[in-house]
Amino acid sequence: MSLALVADRGRIVTIAAADRARRDGFTHIAGALPASKAFRASVRADLVQWAASGRLVVPVARSYALADALEATELLMGQHPGGKLVLQP
Repeated sequence: MSLALVADRGRIVTIAAADRARRDGFTHIAGALPASKAFRASVRADLVQWAASGRLVVPVARSYALADALEATELLMGQHPGGKLVLQP
């Protein structure tokens, strides 16, 4: 969907689709890639500032008590929940 909606593919980042990112010209990051550490460091200050100002919007699909982490994991294994899952202590 992002490819259809975002004209500048340099603004699209994935952690999951490395082959597609290379093929379609957007960024793939992962903890094991040296360039990923540099990328995360380069955007961290902006993300923190956006979060502090309320400009960073993170869609939350569902919240779970930490004791229900297995249920949250089962949801992730079965489908994409349409947002982040939150585990609360």
